[in-house]
Amino acid sequence: MNKSDGFAHTGDADMATWAESAAMWTVLNVTERLAPTDYGLMPRV
Repeated sequence: MNKSDGFAHTGDADMATWAESAAMWTVLNVTERLAPTDYGLMPRV
């Protein structure tokens, strides 16, 4: 019966994952613009 809490928790997790991914790609994109490298072609795991 705590569906709303479960949904909120899942939403927080998704947002955290999205924020982390967005931050990573933003850094890579800015770095690529300032100093072009091969990072854009290399998967970052």
